[in-house]
Formats: sequence, structure tokens, C-alpha cells
Amino acid sequence: MSINRYQLRTLLAALAQMKAPKAFLLNKFFRTVTVSKTKKVDIDIEKGVRRLAPFVSPLHASKKVERVGYTTKDYEPPMLKPSDIFTEEDAFDRQPGQAIYADPALAQGGAMDDRRLGRLLADFYDQITRREEWMASKALQAGTVPVVGEGVSESIDFGMDANHIITLTGNDLWDSSHADSDPIADLRTWRRLIAKDAGLPLDCTVFGMDAATAFLNHPKVREYFDKLRIDIGTLKTERRAEGIYLGTLPEFGELWAYEDWFIDPSDGSEDPMIPANKVLFGSTMARAERHYGAIYDIDPKTEQEFLFVGERYPRVRVTSNDPPMRQVALWSKPLPAPHQIDGFGCATVLE
Repeated sequence: MSINRYQLRTLLAALAQMKAPKAFLLNKFFRTVTVSKTKKVDIDIEKGVRRLAPFVSPLHASKKVERVGYTTKDYEPPMLKPSDIFTEEDAFDRQPGQAIYADPALAQGGAMDDRRLGRLLADFYDQITRREEWMASKALQAGTVPVVGEGVSESIDFGMDANHIITLTGNDLWDSSHADSDPIADLRTWRRLIAKDAGLPLDCTVFGMDAATAFLNHPKVREYFDKLRIDIGTLKTERRAEGIYLGTLPEFGELWAYEDWFIDPSDGSEDPMIPANKVLFGSTMARAERHYGAIYDIDPKTEQEFLFVGERYPRVRVTSNDPPMRQVALWSKPLPAPHQIDGFGCATVLE
């Protein structure tokens, strides 16, 4: 019995064997994955309130208190649809690493053999993951995710408080010309902000590359670590698989420098995933999830409508027989959502 490489179950099996690309923010803060059976997802935005239970005489009835704590917002995760078309030209193209005078692809199993298909799906997989990481970065920077593309222009707002979006100015900037600035004092202020508003510990700080350099070179930071010595805290630069690890402090948890980029489709520029002059700070204990909405499609053989439930929907269709073309696509409807938005914040520390 031959296996049809274009069947959904075959494509899903191939996707399952792919290694997910590096996505630091997703893996650090958005570790929970929730797959929805509907096109839209409900996002509960949690806001903590520290209320005291009311005093009541034993002879009086219980006192009703107002129910507060979260608001529910209904979002449809944005659609991602990277795709490519295979035509007659691909049947005669040489593959990377293939001998120049090798038989054409048609004799090797078709214009889209297993290697071509696998390479294409892997590329689409990376593109989607990079977009998810971009969405996570935007959500953590300002509590909003701009969704702008073909036929769509909207903003998904998670309601980050303005106090969690910080811009240092003047003598508070971390660069070498402002010796009166104090990054350690700033981290303490942000730690208390997270503790007060979310009731969670600040245990992870992620620096843009210029912000990391300014932090490591700042005299007050060096003085702070000299006082700590190795018994209490460590500061060292170490490249790990997930990123550049700077060290761990009892007060602030892990310190990381973020080093990854993306190509901005609006102007073709290559930009850092976290702006070089910014610092993200937050709690890995805050509730943050990767949501995936269901995807609508029609089966080409049975013409039956259906909803695909999952993170990635691989799709291969013959789009025309004159001239013959086959479309390969990978669809996804992701939404990284910081439910406990008060557990995160972002600061601009350099001009």
C-alpha cells in the first residue's frame, strides 16, 4: 500500500518530527498551549485585588462582596498562511546538493518530492514560530499586538497598565554619560511593581543587546556584584541554546540578553525582536498561554466543510491543471496571550 505524502495525516506526522525553532519568549513565558475547537478564543485578563474580608457580628448575616478579578475578552486569533506554488519549472530544477547532471526531479518522485516538501514545510514552520515570537514580544512590550496584513488591520489589546510601560529620561538613563542612574534601584522598583499589581515575584529580566551592555558595564551594577560576591549572586555571560544567560540574582531571578532578529515585511529592514534599548521584566509564574483557533477548510475530494483543530494545518492542493500547479501551505491561528498582564512590564533604558 503506497503512502500519499499529501494526505493530512501524513503531513501532520511529518510536522510532528520537526524540531521547533528557538523562541525564547514563548518558551520562557508562554509555556502552556491551549488549542480551541472554535474560531474564536476567550481570554480572561486577570487583575488582582487585595481586599480584606469584612468584619461581621455573629448575629448578622454574611456580607456579600463584589466579584472582581478578571474580564473576559473574545478574540479571533489572526490567520497565518505562508504558501508556495510548484509548477513545471520545479520538476526540472536541481535540488541543493544534487549533482548538476542528475536526473530531473520528475524522475526522482515528482516536482515536489519528500525532500522538497519537508524543506518547504520546515521553512513555513519557522516563519510561523518567528511570527508567534514577534507577537509575544509585542504583547510583553506594550500589552498590544498589532495585526496588519492582507485584508486585516487591527490591534489586540490585553490591557497593560500604563505604569508597566516605562521610559527613563535624563539622568536616569543607563548610558555611561549618566553616572547618577542606578539600574539596580530600577530593577527593585520594577520588582515591587510586579509584586504589588500581580502578587507575583519578578524572576526573569530580558535585556535588549544595548541595554545588556549598558547594564553589565554600569559602575553601580559592578559595585553591587562586588558586594554580593559568589556566595549570594553570580554575574557571568554564558551562551546557551535558548539565549545569552547573564546570571541569577536572589532579588530579581534570571537575567538574559536577547539576540534574535526578524525581517520587517513593511520595509524589508532587519530588526531585533526586542529593541536594543529596552528591558522586558516579568514573572514566569504569571498565567500566559499560547492559544490556537480552529481553522475552516473544505475537503477537495468530499467537498465537506470542516474545522481543523491544532497548532499547524499543513495543506496541499492542486490549484490548476492548465497549467498544472500544486500549492503547499501551512496555516495557523496563534495568539500568545498574557492573561496576568500585570505580571509583566517593559522599560526603555537608553535613548
